Parts: sequence; structure tokens; C-alpha cells
Amino acid sequence: MIIEVILGVLTGIVLGLIPSLHINFVSYLFISFSIFLIFPNHLFFFLSLSISQLITNYIPQTFFSVPNTENIMSLFPLHRLFLKQQAYDGIFLCFLGSFFGSLFSILLFPLLFLFFTFFIGFNFLISFAIIFTILSFIFSQKKLKEKLIIFLIIFSSGVLGLFTLKYNYFVKEPLFICVMGLFTFPLLLKSIFEKNSKTIYQKTTLSILPSFKNSSLYSFFGSLASLFVILVPSFSSSLGAVIFSRFKEKISTYNYLIIFSSISISALIFSYFLAMFFNKPRLGYFAILLSEKLVLFKTDLVLYISAIILTVSLTILILLSLIKDIILFFNSQNLNRLNLIVLIVSFIFIIYLSDFKTLLVFFLSVLIGFLPLIFNKSRVYLMGYIMLPTLLFYL
Repeated sequence: MIIEVILGVLTGIVLGLIPSLHINFVSYLFISFSIFLIFPNHLFFFLSLSISQLITNYIPQTFFSVPNTENIMSLFPLHRLFLKQQAYDGIFLCFLGSFFGSLFSILLFPLLFLFFTFFIGFNFLISFAIIFTILSFIFSQKKLKEKLIIFLIIFSSGVLGLFTLKYNYFVKEPLFICVMGLFTFPLLLKSIFEKNSKTIYQKTTLSILPSFKNSSLYSFFGSLASLFVILVPSFSSSLGAVIFSRFKEKISTYNYLIIFSSISISALIFSYFLAMFFNKPRLGYFAILLSEKLVLFKTDLVLYISAIILTVSLTILILLSLIKDIILFFNSQNLNRLNLIVLIVSFIFIIYLSDFKTLLVFFLSVLIGFLPLIFNKSRVYLMGYIMLPTLLFYL
């Protein structure tokens, strides 16, 4: 197991440094190139790879696709710290949230088991949660114009989801294609073509020293929120963090990042737990592991917990030893040029998976993805893409 975890961590770090490379797309590549046949029955390799890739990906998330401060509402909190020359702080906070979140998620396994056992047949609760979330997004706005804008973003992305997920007869790999179009390409294009006044050089030392109490407390909140996120199909980590921040409106950027990263790692760990005990994964990557018969069942829980702790600890230690050199590298580069390279490589992935009809859907998703940037709104509303099809499935 230890050798598999080490190999998985190293592979996950390499893949995690590639911008826009989601773990679900990694699994598609594994199938395309028969990687699963090269590593048969090596579950812990694929498990540690997914965890390591998730943690490492906070680095490219921080440095790529950063628009100007004019669009601060559409910025991910990591980008806000980037604009303040605090990229190191943001990445470190995500590492911290990932570490504590992984520990708390393990402690919450019994509660997850009880919740899922109890709610597994109550589809109306899932429908209620989705409807309540959509309505809360819309009616939390004070002005009618703002309500209409949020409705437009949710509805347009939701209709796209209906025609590519629920009633899809013509798009190959619709989830990857549309997620790239909705979330990745609009920010990449904006960051490339807008005029930034100067290069923002990042500090290579921490500006903050988070307290143990604060970090562990918000990480625990994140893991608890992830219980809610994982029980409702279509809910994402960013959505869970936004919902939590609504209950605590004055939450700082620093605490938000701890919560977000804790939710993300917990959701990943919970997803495999549900696959292991209920044959119900909540992530495409683990669904593919199930189809490839690479999921260990129930009796191997101790090994699973050991692999999680080892993977998270090893990944963070390696990245902390490299992070200053990575920041110095980005300080010496033209980020617009790097963004352009990422855009081209990402588009090559799209072409690889696409035909003419799929490309039309991709360009439509890019147009919809620009709506939050145009109206200066959070991109979390684009999750209507998943939420509306899921709602109709459970109604």
C-alpha cells in the first residue's frame, strides 16, 4: 500500500499542477489510454492520485485566469489574495483546510453512514434542498434587476444542463465539455484580453499565521457542510461554502478558503466512502473506479483511512518544500502568455473529445459562462447546469 500511495501522490502532484485538469477528465484519459489495464487492482494508487491532485490543484487555481479587481465579485477568493500579493497565504490556507478536513471527515464517517442510510429513500428531500437553494440565491438579492440576473444565469445554465445531461443524444463527454466552457474558458479569455496595469509579484513568505483553534474550527464546519453537500447530488464544494457563508455573512477570505478546501477534501473522501458502503459514488472518478472493479468494500476501511492520512500528509509536505520555488517561477513568467498556453492546451482537449455538434455546445456554454463576469456575479450560480437536471430527475 505504501508504494502505491507514494506513486499516486507523485502522479497526482504532476497532474494537479496542470491547470483545468479535473480528476474526472483524468479518469477519461485513463480509459482512453487503457491506464487501468496497466495498473490492475491498484486501488490505493488511484485513490491517492485523486486526493493529491485535488490538493495540488490549488496552485494553478491561484495563478491562472485572474481577472482585474473591477470584477471582484466573480473572483474566487484565491484570486483576491493573488491581487494582494498573498498567493502563498491562500495556498497555505487551502493546505491547512485540506489537512484538518481530511481528519474530520474520517471522524464523521459514522454520521455519514447514518445520514445516508436514513435519507437514501427520501428523494423529495433532495428536491426540496435544490429548490430551496435556487430560491435563496434569487430572493437574497434586494433589487428586482438583481433577482432577474441571477435567475437568467441559473436558468440558462440549467437549460444547457437539461439538453446535455438529461436529454443528451449528440454530445460526447458533455460534463467535461460544458464545465470547461462555463467555468474555465471565460476567465482564461478575460484574463488574456483585458489590460492589467502591471505584473503582480507574489511574496514568498507568509503574511499571516493562522491559529490552530481557528483553522481546526472552520475545517470542522467545512467537513460538516460537506455531509450536506455529498447527500444532495449536483451540490459542489463551492456551493457548500457559499451556503455556509450565507449563515455567517462576515466570514473572512481566509476562513472561507479553509472552509472551501475542507469541504472539497471531505466531499472527495465521502464520495469513496459511499461507493464502498452503498455502491453510490457522488464523483465520476469513483464511479469509474467502481466500473473497473477497483473499489474495496467495507472490511478494508482501516486501510482506506490509513491511505487518506498518509496521502494528505505526504502531499502537503512535498508541496510545502516546493511552493517557494513555484512562486518564484511564476514571478519570472508572463502570466498572460501562460494563460494563452493553458487556453490552447485546454482547447486541444476539447477538440480531442469533440465533433462539430459538440463544439457548438461548447461555444454556447462559453457564452453562458460569460454572464457572471458581465454582470459581476458569483460563478457559483452557473451550478444551475447540474442542479436543474438533478431536480427534474428526483421530482
